[in-house]
Amino acid sequence: MGDQLQLLFALNAGNLEYFMTLPGAAGMAARLETEKVRWEYLQLTEKVFSEDGGRKAESAGIPQAVKSLILRGDADKNRELVLVTDDSALAQALMENEICVIGFQCGAEAASFFPGTELVLSSFEDLDAVFFRNVLTHFHHLPVRIAETERLILRESIAEDFDSIFRMSRELTPDATTDAFSGDPEAEREKFLRYIQYAYSFFGFGLWTVLERQSGAVIGRCGLMPAADRRTPEGRVELGYLIAREMRGKGYALEACRAVLDFAFRELECGEIYAGIGGGNTESIRLARRLGFSREDDPGEAGSGYSTDLWKLTAEEYEKESC
Repeated sequence: MGDQLQLLFALNAGNLEYFMTLPGAAGMAARLETEKVRWEYLQLTEKVFSEDGGRKAESAGIPQAVKSLILRGDADKNRELVLVTDDSALAQALMENEICVIGFQCGAEAASFFPGTELVLSSFEDLDAVFFRNVLTHFHHLPVRIAETERLILRESIAEDFDSIFRMSRELTPDATTDAFSGDPEAEREKFLRYIQYAYSFFGFGLWTVLERQSGAVIGRCGLMPAADRRTPEGRVELGYLIAREMRGKGYALEACRAVLDFAFRELECGEIYAGIGGGNTESIRLARRLGFSREDDPGEAGSGYSTDLWKLTAEEYEKESC
């Protein structure tokens, strides 16, 4: 994937002036201009009709005006294109032509069926170049890079990571901060593949693969996990990490966790992040303290019903710790 992201907004609903009044559109346009991302707006006027005069969405073609915009470059350039449209027939036709499409429905139409794309927007609030690049990256079945540190790269997991992560997980002790896989590699592989297919797009975060930057080797897994119990009835986001046994003692866990926390507080704008740590897991407790976490309670005491202590770090505490 290159850096020449191109955006085309092709809507039936109004001209450019109208488009700029849609929720979040003006702010998005300003951010895209600052980020020097090329974008264009096209008001759709060409329609496709069936013989009885009704709209025939299932066989609609691509309007010539759209073709002239998306086909004027070579195939490689079209790989950098994201098209946003309120026309489901156009979306279906473009998806069949391997163009990345995002649907748009606003107001009363927002709950209606929109075939042709899995992602449908109801506003443009808080959208920027990173959002559209990530959509395009997923469309081409490539992993999104989350962070890069001095020694590490954190990215979304891919199928080829499984064998390394499975081996590391089977080395876990009972006091680990991520769930160990079962002993059935094929069953766990299927779960892993489903996870990377759905979790990142559904939650906007997950457990990511940790690569050693110099060698490119998979050395662990680190990221964010949704959790809920009586301690946080509305749910919480927890930090989790796993570093290969032979790579421990080098500060990789601290470096990876700091990168994840930076992403959580500054990109996802989380208010707080939790960590569930067993009372006897001295290494993780030491790491949590170094990261700025403080223990919320002691549910590991007899009769509590919980096997881990709950630790918490707020955005404000993290900012102070980072200064």
